[in-house]
This record gives sequence, C-alpha cells and structure tokens, in this order.
Amino acid sequence: MGWKNNPTSFKYKLAKEGKAQTLNIQQVNEFSIDRHTKFIKATINIDRSSEHTNKLTKTKDPVYKEETVFLKLLVEGKANLYSFKDGEIIRYFYSLDNSTPIMLIYKKYLRPVSDNDNLDSPKYVQGGNFYVQENNEYKQQIWENLNCDDLDLEELRHTEYREKSLIKVFKEYNTCKTNTYTVYKGNNKAKLHLSAKIGLQSASLKMSNSQAPRDVDFGNNTNITFGLETELVLPFNHNKWSVYLEPTYQSYKSEGLLYYTNYFLQNKSTNVEVEYASIEIPFGVKYYSFLSEKSKLFLNAAYVFDVELTNKFYSEERSDLVDLEGKSKGNFSFGIGYKYNNRYSIEFRYQTSQELLDEYVFYNTDYKSLSLCLGYTFL
Repeated sequence: MGWKNNPTSFKYKLAKEGKAQTLNIQQVNEFSIDRHTKFIKATINIDRSSEHTNKLTKTKDPVYKEETVFLKLLVEGKANLYSFKDGEIIRYFYSLDNSTPIMLIYKKYLRPVSDNDNLDSPKYVQGGNFYVQENNEYKQQIWENLNCDDLDLEELRHTEYREKSLIKVFKEYNTCKTNTYTVYKGNNKAKLHLSAKIGLQSASLKMSNSQAPRDVDFGNNTNITFGLETELVLPFNHNKWSVYLEPTYQSYKSEGLLYYTNYFLQNKSTNVEVEYASIEIPFGVKYYSFLSEKSKLFLNAAYVFDVELTNKFYSEERSDLVDLEGKSKGNFSFGIGYKYNNRYSIEFRYQTSQELLDEYVFYNTDYKSLSLCLGYTFL
C-alpha cells in the first residue's frame, strides 16, 4: 500500500495466489491493511480551497461541500483524528466518541494591505495590494472540544496544521481521558536495497580535431563492468518509484590508425592507442510496472558522474602527434529491465555520447556504450 491520496476503491485477495478483486466506496464502510493503516467511510463537509497564492480567495470562511470519502484514521480513541489527501488538498478531521467527523479549519485567504503590513514579507502579494492571511480556527476547535488538564495554551499556539503536530495533541487528550488509544503509523516507510551488478558492455570511441587531421576511429570494444547499486524505494504510489546510486567500474582499451601528411607531403599513418578506465556513478530515478506479485518491469534514467582512473591517448611511434592525458565529462544513462522476486534483475542500458578530452579545445571525442547488466539484490 502506497497511496499518496485517499483511495476511492482498492484491490484485495482472499488468498496469496488468488484472483484480485476490487471494492469501491459504495461497498465498504471501513478497511485496514496489516493493522498499520485504517480507512473509514464518512459523509463529511469539506473545504477544497486551494493554498496556492495565485488561487486564494478573499473569503476567510471555508466553503463547504458534502462528500462521501474514505478518511485515513491517524489516532483512534475517545477522540479520533483523521486525514484526507487529494492532490494539493490536505485536510484533517476529528470526532469525539465516534461521532460524525468534523473538519479542523485551516484556510489561507487574501485581505487588503494595511498600513502596518511589512511589504517585504513573503505574505505580501506583489502588485495586488493584498496580504496572505491564515484562518487558524482549528486551534480554537481543539481548545473548546479537546480541553484537558494536559493541554497547555502556549503549546496549542504552536500546534501546526500538520500530521505530526496534531497527532501529539490527540495523544495527549486521549491519555488524559482514558489512556487508551491507537496511533496508526502506516507501513509505508522508504525501503533501502543494495544490489551487486555485473555487466557486459559494448563501447565505441571516435576522436577528432577541428584544427588538424587527427581523426581516429577506435571501434567497438567489449568489457566487463562491476557495480554496487544503492536504491531507495519511495513510500508512495505503491512503491513504483525509487532513486538510486550505482558506482560502476568500467574500462575501454583499443587502438586505431591516424592518417596524416608529413613534411614531404607524403600520406602516412601511425597507430594510436587509448586506455580509459573510470568509476561511473549514475544518480537517477527508476519506475516499476508490476506484472505480478513476483515480476516487474522497470525503466530508469540517470545522470552519470565520471571519476576517471586512467585516460590516455598516445602514439608510441609519433608522440609529437598524439600524447594526451584526458579529463572526462558526465553523460546520461537510460535503461529498461526486468526484476524477479525482488532479488534477480536483468537490464539493457544505453549511455549517451561522452566527452573524454574536455580540457582540449580542438579535440572532440564520442564515447558511447550499450550494456547488458545482471543484478542480485542481497539487502
């Protein structure tokens, strides 16, 4: 489970290998997931006013609309706390003794600028002569309905319209009244995975010079790559998104012919060798598409930082023509792959053109690669 927004329907299985079935909000009053997350159906009055400055109204009071929704239960006890999220809209609700949930009121709105306003404040709307004001009526609601010996007025003044801050208040109230309550923390934390990678890379390299005949085609070279991927699976949208970092050792060694004309106007050639090795560090995002409980496809895209170990272009016969110590630039990587049982993966990866002689003004290189990578996730 990794919903960013409150659901209107959900899929479930009666058995692990059974067929997935779908239930919607008309069919269910409440449901829970692994006792970490609980949703209840409620018909509530909700204000969906935007909090974006360019969409704010001049109305302080909430504009209610009756809706039937699934509310996410955050704290359950004598006083319940709920949340509702839909895109940019985040609202919190409360109920006492399982009564109908009521929205905790918080709203941004615009009011005319007064003489005492600081026009350098971020709350000042440039060119509009308006000031952003906040209706924090939720604090008054808490004070009037959740007042207990443990509730401190100064603490309430600093209570923000945020999940963590509100949960603290509701925990204190339930502790004061009955000392019996449940906090639903959810089971949607980010997950960290480590994977060992080995790959077969086919790379090609061309060198050119805009001021002199120094063009060399070094051709294709196949080598083995070794890497270690650190992946952080993000806790929303059903764990379909992740960010990753994958330091990988790769090398390229080849030679090619450089054709030139000597001082006697004779056409000659000399052998040019290249030795290049580096630790590539792709940093990017990955998207998963689930085929079944154990199988999933993925796409990834990354910017590749290059930490070079060796980068030499030279001719033993004519060092006066070519004798270069290069400095490489980064490039981009795109991949598509398949992962089984969250353990084994295979990936086809393409890396865009990379410059290996960045410090030389007249030299240009075109280093590209295709890779087939196998992975094993051990954590």
